[in-house]
Amino acid sequence: MSGSASLSKATPEPSDAELIARAQSLVPVLRERGPQTDRARRVPDETMHALLDAQLCQILAPRRFGGFEKNLTTLLDIGLELARGCGSTAWQYCLLTGHHWILAHYPLEAQKELYGVRNYAFFPQTVSGKGGLAKVVEGGYRVTGQWSFATGIDFSDWVSCTAPIDKENPHPLQDRINFLMPKADVEVLDTWHTVGMRGTGSRDFVLKDVFIPNHRTLSQADLQSGRSPGRQALPEYVGLGAPYFSVLLTGVLPPLLGLTARTIEEFTNYTKGRSGIAGINHQTRPATQIKLGYAQARYDAMHRTARGIFEDIARCLVSGEKITGEQRIRHRRDAAYVGDECAKIVDSLIASAGARSQFQDSVFQQLQRDIHTVRTHVVFDLDDATEAYGRHMLGIPIQPLRF
Repeated sequence: MSGSASLSKATPEPSDAELIARAQSLVPVLRERGPQTDRARRVPDETMHALLDAQLCQILAPRRFGGFEKNLTTLLDIGLELARGCGSTAWQYCLLTGHHWILAHYPLEAQKELYGVRNYAFFPQTVSGKGGLAKVVEGGYRVTGQWSFATGIDFSDWVSCTAPIDKENPHPLQDRINFLMPKADVEVLDTWHTVGMRGTGSRDFVLKDVFIPNHRTLSQADLQSGRSPGRQALPEYVGLGAPYFSVLLTGVLPPLLGLTARTIEEFTNYTKGRSGIAGINHQTRPATQIKLGYAQARYDAMHRTARGIFEDIARCLVSGEKITGEQRIRHRRDAAYVGDECAKIVDSLIASAGARSQFQDSVFQQLQRDIHTVRTHVVFDLDDATEAYGRHMLGIPIQPLRF
């Protein structure tokens, strides 16, 4: 995607507070464009340019390539604000921005190739779909298959997928490889016809015997173990020591929280001017006041829980403390719990908003559609996540998680 953002260091690095304020300033226009984004099934070009010009997409890119190497809490805070404007925009933002962290683990040759003269590099990263296989050839691999949920592919020059090596009994990590290839090498399929989060445009793509050189590959084992080529080449980027799966939570938690926060805000404003049968003033009803206060209390608790995940990671990275297996499954457990509670908060408020909330042009309809689509993401499988933590508590070996 073309844009004004480049590797220039002419301006000082913005503070976290400044970046968050820039995100907040975009909320009104994101709300205005929300219905258009939903109908078009893609984020408007103008929105993506605004995010780049505000330097929001570069926060996890290495400083060596013009980025800021911010903490994951910064991504959470920015993504949450953007989701108060548009859930689809926030989802796409969080994933494309988070993928800079993944790119930083690749060999430097690949990073230089993707960044070029810009300080951002957009690509969808997907492990889901019909999948495919990678055949080892001289100098790299030849990959064939189909992958789903390619969020941000409209604005990307590159694409990434994960596939096992075509061999007998491939190792689930050592023989599972992440690949980067030009978008021109893939066929994009218009498969993203969903009830919610329509604007993310998370379509499928197909590879047919595409050659990928070794420098644009990264084993899943190296990515998860911290022994990646990029981490060795960028020792100054402390954030690369964060757990891979915990980092992925930054793609899903900010939109979820922002959609919930906006629902509470919209319900509050809606209630202030709402009259019912026989002229009843809904804002004076104790039942409504209790429901609203309870919703805010639950949301505040969920926000603290979600932010605590990334504060926990940041504390360990700064101190050099090892992030334990217990912390990793606790992060997954807490994220799934937040997802479940946020969906319940939204449903509870909209159920009390009356029949007008069911009209297609009601803002509540898109908010409810969006949050339930987010809620279906695999990381929010509460049974899976709590089972794993329960097994840990009982000293029973943990079965492989779906995430």
